[in-house]
Amino acid sequence: MNVETLHPAVTATRTSGLEQYVELRGLGMPVVPSISPDRGRLGPRVKGMMGGLLKVLGDSDPHDIIESLRDGACTLEVDGTNITLQRDDFTIGYEPADGYQAASRDGYTVFVSTSSDEDTEAVWFLRDVARRLQDLRRKRGYNPTDILDTATILGADRKAQEMVESGRFDLAGLVRVRRVSFTESGDPAESFVEEDIDGQKIRISIQ
Repeated sequence: MNVETLHPAVTATRTSGLEQYVELRGLGMPVVPSISPDRGRLGPRVKGMMGGLLKVLGDSDPHDIIESLRDGACTLEVDGTNITLQRDDFTIGYEPADGYQAASRDGYTVFVSTSSDEDTEAVWFLRDVARRLQDLRRKRGYNPTDILDTATILGADRKAQEMVESGRFDLAGLVRVRRVSFTESGDPAESFVEEDIDGQKIRISIQ
């Protein structure tokens, strides 16, 4: 997992799940509401309509239910009968939105993005490539201080190639070569090693 974005810690000043969700959402945090009806509390009131109520709740936008409960109550029509629900009829909380994880402690909540953009993914890929090339030059017995001529990479994606060629990632400096060559077909006389980096097959050589 590549952790890339740490959202600022947020003080949770509210006590109820609904108020915590509303507060975090108002601060722009990546949250979605978690709403579960309290069946033990609702059962004696709705009796045989519980199945229909659960279906209506499942088909409803949870944000709409939250907004109605903030105003006092939520009224739903179940099989032609209006049922009014209060905050206490639900267990309300929040979950991190897709692509995030959250942790809470001592009144603070921190959200961490677990998704990576293309540039970040390319950097992680190139770091792995650099490690593989460094291992390869050691296995081939080159002196660590020697500046070699070329590192050749077959099968790298375009984004990684652009980052090296633009100078945004100094792969040549990391593996101590004069130039880095990206190609689709290597010199048959050159000895390549196949590598698998997170499912991406590449071939590398250094000389």
